[in-house]
Amino acid sequence: MTSMRSMLLRPTLALTLAAAPVAGMANEGILVSDPAACQWMVDVDPELHIIRVVVDGQAMALTSIAMSGDEIDCVFADELDFDWSDWRRQITPGYCESSEHISPTVFVIESYPEVPGEIRVWQQGDDAPTVFYTCDN
Repeated sequence: MTSMRSMLLRPTLALTLAAAPVAGMANEGILVSDPAACQWMVDVDPELHIIRVVVDGQAMALTSIAMSGDEIDCVFADELDFDWSDWRRQITPGYCESSEHISPTVFVIESYPEVPGEIRVWQQGDDAPTVFYTCDN
């Protein structure tokens, strides 16, 4: 059962994430795990982008400070730098929260110049990365 705190925290976290723009990226620096979810950021207030991607688009959203999905929100200890000019690997601790459960974890974030606009996020304990894509206007 979802607690009242969790129900209040999720929209608050989503709105906080939406306020974290990444310079030079469309849609306020939000990447999505499913490019079809980009349509949910068109013609809406930027503060609603993440909630629309997660709820309406059934996808995960990634910003420079966190990633959010339908049942989980993760926060990074270090702000990410999305840069596709060269191969890049960033490692940062953080935590994920789902309902009333909080799990500390380590994230490995990779970008490659061969696939601009794509970010791979590895999480401690996962066998495969979650892949995120930029949305073009």
